[in-house]
Amino acid sequence: MELEIKFNQTLCSKGCSNELIMARTEIEIKNEIEQLRALLTGNLFEDGDIQQKIYDLKKELNPRIEEHPEEDDDEGCLNCSG
Repeated sequence: MELEIKFNQTLCSKGCSNELIMARTEIEIKNEIEQLRALLTGNLFEDGDIQQKIYDLKKELNPRIEEHPEEDDDEGCLNCSG
C-alpha cells in the first residue's frame, strides 16, 4: 500500500486529473471505514465514538446523507435507523 501511495504521489506530481485524486481519496476513506468497523464490539455505548467517526467519513463520501439519511446504503446505519 505504501508503495502504491508513493507511486500515485509521483504520478500526480507530474500532473494528474482531479478524478484520479478523488478516486484515490474515496478508496482511502472506504479503507478507513472498514478499519474502524473492525474495531466495533457490538456494544452501542462503547462503539459510539467509532460509529460517529464512521458516519463522519461516510458524510465525506456522500454529504447528502446528512439531510437524506435514506441515501446511506449502509445497513447498519444508526443515523437512518438502518
